[in-house]
Amino acid sequence: MSLKEQKVIGEKIRIARAIANITQKELADLIGIGRVAILDMEKGRVDISISKLKKISEITNQPIEYFIKDIEPEFEEVKKGKNILKQNTM
Repeated sequence: MSLKEQKVIGEKIRIARAIANITQKELADLIGIGRVAILDMEKGRVDISISKLKKISEITNQPIEYFIKDIEPEFEEVKKGKNILKQNTM
């Protein structure tokens, strides 16, 4: 997986986690990994295994296709997700 693809998937993980209203620590605990591993995934610094992506999908109640469909950057979707994040933090 390319760095660009990792970053898109990572951003989608961050958005899905925010929509599910769970912290990085909570997600990490539910998956059985450290919080820094979630941070690295969200920043696109690491390849994410299918098994971990499946767990994230189940925990955030997002279909796995959400994370991997049209792997090319979906800038409008990411932009919309960032707007959701801004609204949730205000």
